[in-house]
Amino acid sequence: MSDGTASDRVVAPVFPSAGRVDALTGLRAVTALLVFFFHIRTFFSVDAFGPFERFAQQGASGVGAFFVLSGFVLAWARSADGISHAEFITRRLARVGPAYFVAFAVAFALRLVLGEVGVFGGLASLFLVQAWWPAEDVYFSVEPVFWSLSVEFAFYLCFPFLIGRLRGLGQVRHAFLILYCLAGMCIVAAMAGDLAGASFWVVYISPLTRLLEFVIGVSLGLILVERNARGRLLPAWSPLAALAVAVAAYFSAGSLPEVVRPTLVMIVPWILLIGSLAMSGRGLGLDAAVSVRLGEWSYAFYLIHTLVISLVLKAAGVGGFDAADADLAPLMVGVLVVVSLGASVVGAAALHHLVEIPGRRKVLAWSAARRPIPAEPTPIANAEAPPKTESQVA
Repeated sequence: MSDGTASDRVVAPVFPSAGRVDALTGLRAVTALLVFFFHIRTFFSVDAFGPFERFAQQGASGVGAFFVLSGFVLAWARSADGISHAEFITRRLARVGPAYFVAFAVAFALRLVLGEVGVFGGLASLFLVQAWWPAEDVYFSVEPVFWSLSVEFAFYLCFPFLIGRLRGLGQVRHAFLILYCLAGMCIVAAMAGDLAGASFWVVYISPLTRLLEFVIGVSLGLILVERNARGRLLPAWSPLAALAVAVAAYFSAGSLPEVVRPTLVMIVPWILLIGSLAMSGRGLGLDAAVSVRLGEWSYAFYLIHTLVISLVLKAAGVGGFDAADADLAPLMVGVLVVVSLGASVVGAAALHHLVEIPGRRKVLAWSAARRPIPAEPTPIANAEAPPKTESQVA
């Protein structure tokens, strides 16, 4: 019978961080672009995008890629190792907070002037809890993209607890956990039946539902960190195969029930693409300098792009703050899309370099200044001196 000593306990292996994967940073730029096309499509009439309608419509699935990537990167980089829960949350707030609160302040001021934001929705968005409230005027309050930051912050609160329980499960158990999460997503979609009313919140907004994608990312990250530490890389052709699967799924989604399009259709392709990019050494051009730079700007781009679209439409005099005129010519629609995209990229670069990076440094410096400095050990006054060697005596 075991006496409970340390030698009898099974200790989960701790593998080193696998380092940054530039191709995954570039992938963020692609997914942000998909979300941009989905959102700008909602400003125009149904047939305004013509043959590009199906491409734009499926762009909402890019949000799921962000959630899987978030869990994957946190696990891959061992972001919670060796620090307290509070310090982990501080670091994540340093990462997302400065740009978010600046974007929130600008958007809230504009919406307040237009009378399009309620007090409750504004406060919920300020404290990043809007996604927990199943009412469209709350979770879409201020700006319709801010709800996902509420979901992401819930993930951050959970991650230190999750990683402590998931690390050491082993690759097989992690694979089963990913399957269980996929099954959970299927069950949620089947129970919802459609995307009308509260069902939309349950399938697409609810942090509890989207947590399944985050856990998939964490398990995938832990599997691949172990494989990477043991030198078990994937074939060089795997990213190209994963990309082919992703493109096929993306463009076939229009023929499937609406309830599965935003999340379920692309979840497996995202898993395959993220895993293959991380483990094959091939980046599909996503690791090129321009892709990586756009990926670094992607968070700021995501925060401001709907606001920029609104301002471009208003400045062009072709509609209100939330919708364009219905009778716009296709050429005019194309011009507005290009101008909105360019303005969003420029605005994102400014927000990233002027707010996001300096803000992160200031928050981290503030956190470091508040961290207590370990006290030096007090010498023992009457400690016995070590015996002298023969050379010292001589």
